Order: sequence, then structure tokens, then C-alpha cells
Amino acid sequence: AGTHGKTTASSICAFLLHACGLEPGFLIGGVPGNFDVSARLGAGDWFVIEADEYDTAFFDKRSKFLHYRPDVLMIGNLEFDHADIFDSIADIEKQFQYLLRSVPANGTVVINADQPGLSDLLARGCWSQVIRYSCTDAPADWRAVALQPDCRRFDVYCENHHVATVEWPLMGQHNLQNAIGAIAASHTAGAKPEDACAALAEFRSPKRRLERVNPESSIALFDDFAHHPTAVRETLKSLRSCDSQGKVIAVLEPRSNTMKQGFHRPELAQALSLADVAIVRRHDDLNWDPEELTRLKDGDKIMVCNSNTQIVDAVCGVVEAGDRVVMMSNGSFDGLRDLLAAQLN
Repeated sequence: AGTHGKTTASSICAFLLHACGLEPGFLIGGVPGNFDVSARLGAGDWFVIEADEYDTAFFDKRSKFLHYRPDVLMIGNLEFDHADIFDSIADIEKQFQYLLRSVPANGTVVINADQPGLSDLLARGCWSQVIRYSCTDAPADWRAVALQPDCRRFDVYCENHHVATVEWPLMGQHNLQNAIGAIAASHTAGAKPEDACAALAEFRSPKRRLERVNPESSIALFDDFAHHPTAVRETLKSLRSCDSQGKVIAVLEPRSNTMKQGFHRPELAQALSLADVAIVRRHDDLNWDPEELTRLKDGDKIMVCNSNTQIVDAVCGVVEAGDRVVMMSNGSFDGLRDLLAAQLN
């Protein structure tokens, strides 16, 4: 559970349990890279489910994760989102508080120690075993230490004892957090840490999670699901961490209900400033004008386009061999992926 990273973290958990022979079932809110389905029952004792705080149905406004009653609960982060459902961060925290209380006394809560807000959440009431994981110096039971800037190689520690050195294909600090959290969670289900760490070399990211669209092109095109300033920032930081001298060009569609209403505008401009060029798509159903971003403190690299044709022209006007272009949206972006791929190839 958490605001960001749920699909990747649940995919890693399911894959690690599978690789360690535990035959899990799973329900993942995306297209996992290592399985040919997003859901299956499984033959083992464990079922991995991506726990979403969105409401259950029009007749049941409780967060859907309150129906799951997990034996092991992993929470990666917590921020304001889903402005069409929640009025404030306090409303979301209340749902997560209910979720924590649904874990039985003999269950386990696996929590990100690098997120101070989660410690505050625990302080409000948690009667289960708590296991903490970290990618920093925060007090934790499990720790990942990056061995290179893009986090594709890292050491894993449990109770300060070295478990393994991992090399895997995913990049970025946010994916490092997903990995160490999933290792900790899978261990509670019976997976051997050494085997889980070794299996990560074969893990493949879910579709549209910093997915490379055109691996043969000299201009890298990525498709990403980022639709919140924090996710945008982490995606761009990941691309920045690569050993490449080319530019990073970000293309964003403000499509989520929270973005459509114009929340987080200063944070969004700041996140987009990590790109060399940032292009934002204007839509008629936005309650604000993206042009406002260009007038904010960090908005000097941002341009606004009214159509995908304009976006393709804008990208092609600045892109060069060795550059990285990333599209970010929680929707289809009206087919921009295929349009850009054809032009960049």
C-alpha cells in the first residue's frame, strides 16, 4: 500500500515468492513483466494484492484496501492524492490508520523508515509486529545501500549483517526502496533472503513503469505512469542518475483527478525543473491553465502544447542522439507513445 510504487512493489513481492518456490497468488493493478497475467489464484499459502486507498464503489466509500485484512502489510509512502475522493491528507491518513488496525496481532507491518509520516501513523496505534526498511541511515531492520548512482547495484543488510549484493535492471532510488521493502515482506512469508536477492536479477518492471519503448534507437523513449509531483521527481531523478551526457526531455499529461483540479502546482513545476526541457499537454477538462507553471519559480524550462502533434514537433525540435525522452501520464496520452516512437526511430 502507499501513494506511489504499489504496482512495482507488489510485482516484486509476487515474483520473489514465485522464484523462491512458494507458488503465490496475486492481484496486481498493472501488467507485470514476469507474468503473463495480472491476477491468478496460485497454489501456495500466500496471496499478494496491490492495496489501493481509492473508494470501493459508488455505494461503499471506504477505501477498498479495508476489505483485505492482510497478514502482512507493506506501506511504502503516504501523500495527498485522489482529490476527487479525499478532501485532505488527514482523510487519507485516517483510512491508512484503519488499515493498520485491520492487521491481526500476530501479523506483520513492513514499513518504510525513510518516510517520517509513516512513523507518525504507527504512533497512532499499531498492535502488530513492525519491520522497518530503509535506503538511508534511518533506524531499520532491513537496509539497502546503493553501490552506484542509478541504484542498479546495491548491498542488502538485515540487522546490520550483509545478506547479498544485488544487480538488477531497474534504476532509481524509488525502485531501490521497492526492492528492499519487498525483500523484507517476502522474508516474513518464508522466502530466504539470499534466494530473493539472487532472483532480483531476473525481475522485469511492470509495463509503463519507466518502460523503454524503443531499445534499438539512439534516442531513448520511456513510458511512465507518473501522475503526482513526487513520482515525476523520482522518475526524472532516475533518468538523471544514468551514465549519459544527453538531455532529459519530460512530456507530461495532467490527467489524474488531482492534477486536473490543479493541486501541487508549485511542487509540479519544481519536479519538472529536473528535466532539461519539460512539455505539458493542455486539455479542455483541466480546471487550470498549465501556462501558470511557466510563471512559477521553477517553471522556466516548461512549455505548453495544445495537441500531440505540437508535442511531437516540440520534441523533434530539441532532441538529439543520446537524449532521453520520458512520457508521463496515468492514461493513454491519446496515442502519443506510438507517434513519438515513430518519429524518434
